[in-house]
Amino acid sequence: MPENDTKFRKKINELGDLWNKQKNNGIKVVILLFLVISLFAQIFPPIQAFVSSQKYMLLAIAGAMMYIIFDSIVSTPQKSRFDQSVVAVHFTDLRPFLHTAFKQAVIEINIAAYSGETFYNLLTEFLQGVLNGIYKPRRLYLRLIVPDCKAYMFVPCEVDNLKVNEDYKKSIQERNNRFANEFVHYFSDIKIRFPEIDILLSIRKHKFSPLFKMIMIQPKIVFFGIYPLAETPINIGGENIKVWDFRGERVKMVGLQFDGTKSEVELANEVSQWFESVWKNLSEILIEI
Repeated sequence: MPENDTKFRKKINELGDLWNKQKNNGIKVVILLFLVISLFAQIFPPIQAFVSSQKYMLLAIAGAMMYIIFDSIVSTPQKSRFDQSVVAVHFTDLRPFLHTAFKQAVIEINIAAYSGETFYNLLTEFLQGVLNGIYKPRRLYLRLIVPDCKAYMFVPCEVDNLKVNEDYKKSIQERNNRFANEFVHYFSDIKIRFPEIDILLSIRKHKFSPLFKMIMIQPKIVFFGIYPLAETPINIGGENIKVWDFRGERVKMVGLQFDGTKSEVELANEVSQWFESVWKNLSEILIEI
């Protein structure tokens, strides 16, 4: 951000703070002044004539307009576009963005995740809304990339010896398949009940660890976050062990707008290009309808 712009915003914020502190007292003084003038106007005819004049009314209106404009500018300190970046602490914070997207005629969503569980839990409300006729899109496209847990991945691994637990990986793959099939269920129902909607559900798998999760909602905003690693207690075959695993429900995602600041645009484009590269070159089809 240019230095002059930063200094200007700082001055505006300082002025806003001062104005907010003194505004109430100022309003009281102005109101009291008008009351005094009105009182004197009732007693002294010349003052009454002045108050009733068109010139005075115009001055009063102009003064009121200046007050409103000044108050609007400085009452709320301005923030830079960078400060306005959206941080989704929990995946449910994405709901308003999805609600806006599903009201559009064309809906395009791209997701890269560990299993897609959190996004499935979030999207079911809107997919059900399409089935119920609440949302009436002309096109509904969803692309999802998940890891192929049959391939080698160092994480998840056992805490004690850092060895890969194949039984646990198998359970993750089964979980991924379960949520993939749930998406298929919804999209198949939509396709049957609303054949006029252009439907695409494409789920692909890649062969590397999912270090981050992302969701791109329309070509407008992408939410991106790093997967936290944590010791996770599990039970495999009746045995309680701890594994290092990705915790998708703990991911904090930052919203990057494609029409935002220069930094936002560059990062959003990088994430988008990463997705397209993996999608076209480093993944294979798991499900497509």
